[in-house]
Amino acid sequence: MNDTETDAAIGVLLAAMEAAWNAHDALAYAGLFAADADFTNVFGLTVHGREPIERGHTVIFGGMFRDSELTLAPPVLRRLGPELVAVDVRWRMSGARDARGEPWLERHGLFNAVAVREGREWRFLIFHNQDVPPPERVREIVALLAGDPPGRAIDTPRLRYRRHVAERSSRSPRRRAHPTERLASEASRSLVSVVTGVIASGSSFTCTMAGRPEARAASRAGTKSSSRSTVLPNAPKARA
Repeated sequence: MNDTETDAAIGVLLAAMEAAWNAHDALAYAGLFAADADFTNVFGLTVHGREPIERGHTVIFGGMFRDSELTLAPPVLRRLGPELVAVDVRWRMSGARDARGEPWLERHGLFNAVAVREGREWRFLIFHNQDVPPPERVREIVALLAGDPPGRAIDTPRLRYRRHVAERSSRSPRRRAHPTERLASEASRSLVSVVTGVIASGSSFTCTMAGRPEARAASRAGTKSSSRSTVLPNAPKARA
């Protein structure tokens, strides 16, 4: 089978997939997969085999996707061998509902698959599906990564607000922290209080600030630390 014939065969496979989905026909949809296919949906759930694929789609075609309509874009193909082809297809869906039964706004997605030739027909052997942002959001991200200046494709209200905040922060002089603030900050990050022992009488205890290395070493060695310790006074004895 030459490249032209392969392209045409994959086109037939994808047209059958779109038709089976829009007819909400789980049997026809599962028939497009190899008997030992691996199928991963947009939620990251994977099933193995044609029969589990059919059972799963019987459920969703009777529920959240019963009114859905799928539209597939032209595929991007890469030949992996005479009987294997990688297939990337972007899709759009309307009419779906979420798990709570609420309308699901128009969805956009991409599936990556490997199709295998079985005789004169092609079926999906590996299939990974995923949701993706809407095209306009993707264009914004591409422009942002490309370093386009503000005011072009990425000039959305949210991004304009973020730029405004960043510009104000860059112009405002940075306030120097007071020495006591720096000391408190350093102490909160470095000092950890641990109870090192209980006095034999049981009515008082010693608390050692063990954040400093010398305090920890002294605690492990069973010796007195140079860190300050506080001994609470004995509690008053209860009267008989």
